[in-house]
Amino acid sequence: RWREGLDAGLLATEYGPADVRAHWAYANALAAVAAYDDAIAQLERAIEIHPRFVPPFFELAFLYLSSDMDQEAIATYDRILSADPRNARALLRQCEAYRKVGEFQRAVGFCEDAVTADPTYIAAQYRLGLIRYNDRQFDLARQAFEACVEQDNANLDCSYRLGLTHYYLQDCDTAWVMLQDSLIMAQAQENADTAIENIRQGLSAIASDPACPGYAGQMPELTPDPEAETTAEPGDL
Repeated sequence: RWREGLDAGLLATEYGPADVRAHWAYANALAAVAAYDDAIAQLERAIEIHPRFVPPFFELAFLYLSSDMDQEAIATYDRILSADPRNARALLRQCEAYRKVGEFQRAVGFCEDAVTADPTYIAAQYRLGLIRYNDRQFDLARQAFEACVEQDNANLDCSYRLGLTHYYLQDCDTAWVMLQDSLIMAQAQENADTAIENIRQGLSAIASDPACPGYAGQMPELTPDPEAETTAEPGDL
């Protein structure tokens, strides 16, 4: 009932032009129908009204990034962090913003700060591990993925990435067991096709790797689906 939501949001801003929550709610309605420029304008107004009310900052920065207004997003996260330097969510989002613009060292620094601020923050541990993994810093990636799995051993992304990381660290036995377990986990979930493809490619790589004796022939070589989406880089795994 998008039209009713938009009408209600507009009325809220008309009845309460200085009410931060009215502009915030209207922005959410606008974003839901992809009226992103108008949503950004409402969020910017909400922040002008109440600069200490944090939720609109996160949504505004997200819309900035989605609209390729990357520097505006970074500046918005900076405003959150200037008031709350240990806000783990903002630190992670800043990590992702700098990663998007190609400033990987700064991205790593913010992801490290995020897990320091909150070691239980699974999303931050995963993102830090993935950045390290794609940079082929596998021992550091292993530490982050292990911290993630310790918090949630049912986290599929962290589990199978940890298995792949062990393979690149030449620990074939641990990698094989973790990938097999992850495959079972993935097959029990919906919308896990990308994870399943990456896991099976990892198992296939172990089975065909002379450095992993004892696994030869246990799994046929697989041809990756060129249409499959994957964020992996090292060795196409």
